[in-house]
Order: sequence, then C-alpha cells, then structure tokens
Amino acid sequence: MARWLIILALLLTGGCGYHFPGEQAAYPSWVHNASLRVENQDSWENPSMARHLEYRLRKKLGVDSVSRNGREIVVTLLPRKDSVLTVKNTGLASRRQIILYANLSVKEGEQRVGPVLAPVEGRALFSESPGSSPMQSRIGSEDAESEAVDRLTEGIASVLAAIP
Repeated sequence: MARWLIILALLLTGGCGYHFPGEQAAYPSWVHNASLRVENQDSWENPSMARHLEYRLRKKLGVDSVSRNGREIVVTLLPRKDSVLTVKNTGLASRRQIILYANLSVKEGEQRVGPVLAPVEGRALFSESPGSSPMQSRIGSEDAESEAVDRLTEGIASVLAAIP
C-alpha cells in the first residue's frame, strides 16, 4: 500500500514545477554559459545586500564569474526604498515595507544583447512589535531585506528564463 502511495505522489507532483533547493530550473543554454556581475548603486549603504543577491543568483542560475559564450548578465541594484505602511497612535511606525529594484541587461562585450528590460522588483513587509528594542527592529529589517532579495532573485530568474 505504501508503495502505491509513493508512486501516486510521484505521478501527481511530477509536473508541478517544484524544484529542490539548489536545483537549476530550465533556463536557456546561454544563461548557464554567461557570467554574472552585480553592480550596486547603493553600496555605501549596504554592500552585503549586493553580495547576497549575487550569491543567490549564482546558485539559482548556475553561472560562473567567467563567461564561456562572451555574454554577461549585468544586474544593477538600485537604491532600496523603505516606506511606512502603518503608524501607531504614538506616532511610531509599526509596519514597514522594503522594496528592492534592479535593472537587468545582457551584454556581449560592451553591446547590449536582447530587449531593454523593465526594472525587476522584490518587496517584503515587516512589523515592529510594541516595545521592541532597536536590536529587534534591526533584526526584523534584516530578515525582511533577505526576503526581498530572495523575491528579487526569483523575479530576475523569471525574466532571464523568458529570453531566448
């Protein structure tokens, strides 16, 4: 009986699109052979965010730092935007939003290859509990930033998967 349940589960989830962590999705062959460069216009504020994005993209796309086909994927991380969504009656923010934007281009040498792409966005929300310390607020902000980077990674990967 257990064997039939396993077979049924495999048949039902085979085409659902789920990938195990670290497993590369089906990207055009040029993506795996291209190099990746992440530029950060915001580097004075948070250089680790660009490094985290680059790490996540390399892992997701399976790209190296050296191009095997002369193409380079260039991701320019734009300044992060923070906004307050909810203000408590004390005048302090209780719910915030972090939005990350990145411009994406594919280059061969100095020439842009392919279409001009709209900026990609990754956003995340976080709440500050009443009476939370500055350290707790910073941890909440860092977790939200990490989530926004993950969402930005997924958005960039989706755009690249659609370029032939």
